[in-house]
Amino acid sequence: PPNITTIPLGCFGGCNDVTTVDIPEGVTEINSSAFDGLTKLKSLTLPQSLTRINDGGAFCCGWDDDNYYYNEVTIPSGVTYIGDRAFNSTHIRIFHIKSTTPPTINDINNTLSTFNSYHTGAESMIIYVPCESFEDYWNDSHWGVYHNYLRPESGECEPLYSYQEITKDDTQDW
Repeated sequence: PPNITTIPLGCFGGCNDVTTVDIPEGVTEINSSAFDGLTKLKSLTLPQSLTRINDGGAFCCGWDDDNYYYNEVTIPSGVTYIGDRAFNSTHIRIFHIKSTTPPTINDINNTLSTFNSYHTGAESMIIYVPCESFEDYWNDSHWGVYHNYLRPESGECEPLYSYQEITKDDTQDW
């Protein structure tokens, strides 16, 4: 519908044949379980207008074991809040967070539940953040549980602490 600003609770939940989701510009908020159960999702485009991805598994897709095509997502620079379990139980391995100010994340009990991959949990996850903001993410209390997964997106910045270098090519076997 024209002029939509919010994707409602469970809006596309269980739409098992959907393979591509292009959320239109103007949408500012995605509610819980909005895309729950999209087992064949291969492409997701989030709009620059997006500011909130709410708690409760907005993208908890529970994908089938044969669908490994969709393992990367870009979170636009305007997003200021990412809720608990927003990307829980997905095959997403690589997150590109474009905001230079770390978004508030509601990671209940610091259990890595906001970003958590379906098969391997967080151990194979990479969260790229803007190089110039790497230190801000590193020092932000909300992002502390993700230290092992934070990487500078690009540029000539040196991370504060060492980490195991994982490249996009390394994700091919996941």
